[in-house]
Amino acid sequence: MRVLFATPYSQATGGIVQWARHIVQHHTTNPNGVELNVLPMNNCGANDAVTNKRLYNRITRGIATYSHVIKSLKHELDTTRYDILHIATSASISLVKDLWMMRITKRKGIKSILHFHFGRIPSLAKERNWEWRLIVKAVRTATKVIVIDKASYDTLKREGFTNIELLPNPLSPMVSSLIENYKTAEREPRRLLFVGHCVTTKGVYELVEACAKIEGIHLRLVGPITEGVKQDLEKIADGNDWLDIVGCISLEEVIREMCRCSIFILPTYTEGFPNVIIESMAAGAPIITTPVGAIPEMLDITSDSPCGICVAPKQVEPLREAIEQLLQNNDLATLLGQRAKERVTTVYAMSSVWDKLCNIWKIC
Repeated sequence: MRVLFATPYSQATGGIVQWARHIVQHHTTNPNGVELNVLPMNNCGANDAVTNKRLYNRITRGIATYSHVIKSLKHELDTTRYDILHIATSASISLVKDLWMMRITKRKGIKSILHFHFGRIPSLAKERNWEWRLIVKAVRTATKVIVIDKASYDTLKREGFTNIELLPNPLSPMVSSLIENYKTAEREPRRLLFVGHCVTTKGVYELVEACAKIEGIHLRLVGPITEGVKQDLEKIADGNDWLDIVGCISLEEVIREMCRCSIFILPTYTEGFPNVIIESMAAGAPIITTPVGAIPEMLDITSDSPCGICVAPKQVEPLREAIEQLLQNNDLATLLGQRAKERVTTVYAMSSVWDKLCNIWKIC
């Protein structure tokens, strides 16, 4: 079976990029009867909030970017016979490109899989806006649609679609290997860690504001940050040395941070299936986050044995209370970390997710 993997791939960062690289790397050692070729794409900032100006800019930028993708797709299909086109997408305006690609492959008798890597489908179904209408067209066009969280799966099923599959993202074997290197690392008391883009929608302002009310902590912010946001956060911290804005570091350094922190915190407003949650689970870190996207499923929040704590996004006091709860109850923090590590190594093991993905390709 030949699969053409259309995905953001050449960019330095991004959840889809990391997911695609993990899948391609695993395929090289365990092809499972699949020949997998990559058609690299850009996602043109599809996770940005959409204002009229941004939408206009992204449409004009996308015309140039996506016309190149379409040309590459046509060339690839003219030179190689494929069974399936697998498109990894973060939706938004890039759905126009996705529809274009699927219609080209349909005319050639090639099946298509549309893989949504975001968790906004339930809210979009309520809004019934332009993006939802594009999603409906795309789902109707695709042979199969993959979603990464159960809320999205249930929403599309309620809408009457029957071609929907639920598939979580896997834990990278590379991450497991790096964690093994730091398995003897001791967690530093009252050391808090955030990893991600330091932007408003990741909850960094609420996080720093909450931590400013807690004595004797050390908060480390890891990830890309602009000078403006850095100055804002330092102002909230009132120049105190408890806030350490680290910036970008390597994956190995990120894993080391996760193995050493006393609490991992991601107070994000919106997510799909965040790699940093699955990585911090594998590192055995106690986790405080928000119930958005696939996070409640990842941490099994509604069960009798949750693997972390979820608080409402954009709320400072509940976030502060959750942090203080774990700082004051080391036994609970340790238990949550242990549960998270056990869950991620069973439910999200790469071998299990890869087999499920191959089965979706085979039944497509």
